[in-house]
Amino acid sequence: MTRPTYILFFLAVLMSGCGHDSPGENYGDIINSPQSLILTEEEHQPGWQRSDCFGCHLPKNIHQSNQSSLAGIDLDAIQEIVRTQGEAACAGCHGTNGL
Repeated sequence: MTRPTYILFFLAVLMSGCGHDSPGENYGDIINSPQSLILTEEEHQPGWQRSDCFGCHLPKNIHQSNQSSLAGIDLDAIQEIVRTQGEAACAGCHGTNGL
């Protein structure tokens, strides 16, 4: 392949993930209590002790549905907090992630 072909191929691969609506990320283990929202090393091994939450969790994909059995979860308010505070908001609900 020529260099322009490689570049076009690379761009096509990058763009193939764009523009799709996601149903959100599903973490079935966050279900019973506010304490279960706290990340542990066992359940969060790839991201343990990392502060760059958005490196793995895209803001547009998180907090799309109430995946807990807790009533009264205001997803719009949570999404607004994430929009305004960014990754700084994560520790407020999910703990320090080992940091």
